[in-house]
Amino acid sequence: MVAVTPSRLRHNGDLIVMSPSKRSWQASVEREELEEAFTGFLQEAYLRLTQYSLKLAMNPVIQRFSVSG
Repeated sequence: MVAVTPSRLRHNGDLIVMSPSKRSWQASVEREELEEAFTGFLQEAYLRLTQYSLKLAMNPVIQRFSVSG
């Protein structure tokens, strides 16, 4: 299992910069690329949850994950 540490995200022009709170390095990605990755993740999570249980598809919280693309 991978340990997840808190990170900081900040906007720098067209880039989103992420830096962990306990280390001195940082990574950056174009905003559009990060949005596409998040959208893909949400779509996949929604599909898997709703395929697992039809009752989950009716849940208003789960419905928020539905992303029209």
